[in-house]
Amino acid sequence: IAVHAGFQGLFPARVEVPSLQAYRTKEERLGSPALGFKDYDVVDFTAPATGRFDPIQIDLPSPGSFTVQVELDPAAKDPKLQKLVPMSGLVGGKRAAAAIVLRGSAGQSSTSPFQATAVMRPSYLERHIAPGRDSYSGSYEKATDTVRMYGMLGQPSPRGELYVSLLFDNPTLSLFGSSAGGHPTHSAETTMGPGAFDTDAATGKKFTSVGFFAQAEQFHDSPAVYQMIPLIVCLGEGGPVVGQSLGSAVLRIDPATSRLGLLFHLGFWGGLSTYKAGGLVGFVQDKRGSWASTPINIPPDPGMKGSVAWMQGIVVGVGGTLIESSNVVRLTLN
Repeated sequence: IAVHAGFQGLFPARVEVPSLQAYRTKEERLGSPALGFKDYDVVDFTAPATGRFDPIQIDLPSPGSFTVQVELDPAAKDPKLQKLVPMSGLVGGKRAAAAIVLRGSAGQSSTSPFQATAVMRPSYLERHIAPGRDSYSGSYEKATDTVRMYGMLGQPSPRGELYVSLLFDNPTLSLFGSSAGGHPTHSAETTMGPGAFDTDAATGKKFTSVGFFAQAEQFHDSPAVYQMIPLIVCLGEGGPVVGQSLGSAVLRIDPATSRLGLLFHLGFWGGLSTYKAGGLVGFVQDKRGSWASTPINIPPDPGMKGSVAWMQGIVVGVGGTLIESSNVVRLTLN
């Protein structure tokens, strides 16, 4: 959070973190005849996926910039942030995406010298132009019912983004990579993000990298006795279609293309201990029950364009017991 030089109030100054709510998404074609059209997943404001988290007040002690973390965490000091929110990955038996929406309060204006408001700024080294990723975040103006998506033609790197992350209570597997944007030496911004799932590894002009970040705080131990192993569960655009029980874990697979165990044989595994603040993935806070893999270098190969791999993590306990599985993530080479 930065205080604008034109601020006319006194310090300590109270600012408001925007309210937050999750919604389902819908496919919509955006653009113009002159610049072209493209299909995007956009917010469906008729389909809320969670209730709304009210704005939170924060006191800034003096002029300048501050890193402010507001965490949805069962251990958070603010009782409003402690409640876990169930949100299914399926709607009507089909995979359904969700968008996290930050809402400004009615009447907020970026031009008011007396009122704090959220203004999006360009991200550090964020890549919104070819051959980088398409970004699926953007802005929505209620008065005109207008959605503007980052990555649209005519907006190669428009207004920037707000940094948002969520803590999931169930075991979580994420990808991080060099195509995801972010600055590895800037601890307030992570190299994780949508771009990690949609990388220009196939058509780029140099090596790119991708890695795994896992979190399962409920299995944290010291010394660590649990591991999170990433598995390739499916190859191809269609994605996994059935569940397969392995011990107490359930994996989502496509029996025709499953490559269970491939990543394990290559040695990408790690103990669920404490991830150190500002480490490889860039989080500024310590996280219990977490692990980040070594980045895997991918050489440019145009013949791999369009290749898709689906991965899922499995938690392994003492004696190789399969305990629980994570979400499924997708890696696409463009």
